[in-house]
Amino acid sequence: MNCMLREPSLRDVLADPIVKSVMSADGVDPIQLSVSLRTKAQTLFGPRGVLDRLRDRSMFHDLLSVIAFFAGVTLLFLAAGCASDNKAPPSSPDQVVADDPIEPVNRTIFDANEFVDRTVLKPVAEAYSDDVPTGVQQGLHNFFGNLKEPVVGANHLLQGNADEAGASVARFAVNSTVGGGGIFDVASHWGVPPREADFGQTLGVWGLEPGAYIELPLLGPSNVRDTAGFAVDIAMDPFTWANGTAVTDFVYARAGAQIITRRAELLPVTDDVDKNALDPYAQYRSYYTQRRAALVQKGVEGDQAKP
Repeated sequence: MNCMLREPSLRDVLADPIVKSVMSADGVDPIQLSVSLRTKAQTLFGPRGVLDRLRDRSMFHDLLSVIAFFAGVTLLFLAAGCASDNKAPPSSPDQVVADDPIEPVNRTIFDANEFVDRTVLKPVAEAYSDDVPTGVQQGLHNFFGNLKEPVVGANHLLQGNADEAGASVARFAVNSTVGGGGIFDVASHWGVPPREADFGQTLGVWGLEPGAYIELPLLGPSNVRDTAGFAVDIAMDPFTWANGTAVTDFVYARAGAQIITRRAELLPVTDDVDKNALDPYAQYRSYYTQRRAALVQKGVEGDQAKP
């Protein structure tokens, strides 16, 4: 007996009564939305599109190799005792300046990333922002944020911030159950807002310097420390170690959807930079460096800081 189920198409999803009711409330025509998203997202999701090519093992492994290299460099520094035994003292994020010794290389990668963004990511993100109902966008944002809570909580614990770790555990438990699998952020309404944390921040909290600024292919701004942290966060994600075709397909689908939702959320910021910045590369580098410094400072202050 064949128990295989046909994968639903975009039209099938949009024809669902619940989805149609949400869209009708926001005045969205499901058929028009289907055509718009299908047209603008074809280069991203279509055959041999960007995401399909990412599934090619050679390209995916090359990207992971770059990340693993910088992760190894950072961990060697840690093994040599470059990190202090105590939390780093707070410093003003506004005074932090990026160390960019390979700026010509970084600018070349930045230009390539900008080309991909202009031709693929930004048009799809604009279609998503304009055509998908706000309630659906918020639900997706909540859902993906909830999936990260276990890793966030683990990093808070590694930073020595037990209260913050407990809050992340509580958020995951509440939103995964009462919040319909994380679609609704019930925990925030109950006074437990989200807290950011990642392993790059954790390394900074314990005194490891950010190292050289790096523009990663497809991934964008980073530095040696945060690149290593990114690799560790991937390793901490339970889905990384789960097996099965369904899990693999979910991981790719989640990655693609997160890219689009995150890009849509950043549209106001990037539009402002593109319009007003004389040097967009320098502006993004400054923004990233200061934001990461602020997150490290927040981790150092820990449970004494307000969320």
